[in-house]
Amino acid sequence: MFIRCFGADKLFKSCGKIFQAGATYRPFAEYALLCIGIGEDVKALDARADDFLTSEVLELLLQNLIKRSLNTEIGYSGDPDLVMEHFSRAWDDRRKYLLDYLILARLRFGSDSKHTHRRKLTKFLRMHAKKSSEVQRYYAGLLLAAPLPKVSENQLGVSPQVFEELCEIAKRLRSHSRGTQAEEA
Repeated sequence: MFIRCFGADKLFKSCGKIFQAGATYRPFAEYALLCIGIGEDVKALDARADDFLTSEVLELLLQNLIKRSLNTEIGYSGDPDLVMEHFSRAWDDRRKYLLDYLILARLRFGSDSKHTHRRKLTKFLRMHAKKSSEVQRYYAGLLLAAPLPKVSENQLGVSPQVFEELCEIAKRLRSHSRGTQAEEA
């Protein structure tokens, strides 16, 4: 409905509030992603993920949400427990792990992310980077800027274009991680 009214090019545009100076709305695509992770239980989250994955502009959404996943200005401040529980499950549709990654990236890298949530999330990701399925290890490693298992787009269940965006994020995270390590030395 949003696309029919406003067009796909508006999915990632922020807009200012008319009635409050200096305040902005999230881009609609970010809001749609955020709504997946809000909820009462994993079953409801999974149903929203299924609904999101049927979008007629899914490729556009995924490619742009991946590009924006390191942007600290669009972080979420919620509790990661529900998304972590969803990520821990075994799903036939491996794209669900990508949606979890996108939400967890915003929780981890967001400027308003709470320190206790980041610490809990880091511990969780380290566990999955070692002991989970190859797809889960890939996304956990990506969030940790750790070495990634060799996977293909088919193994992740994504298109070549989405896979290319994921590879680009991995490069950016590795170079950022190396820069941080050099500063600490």
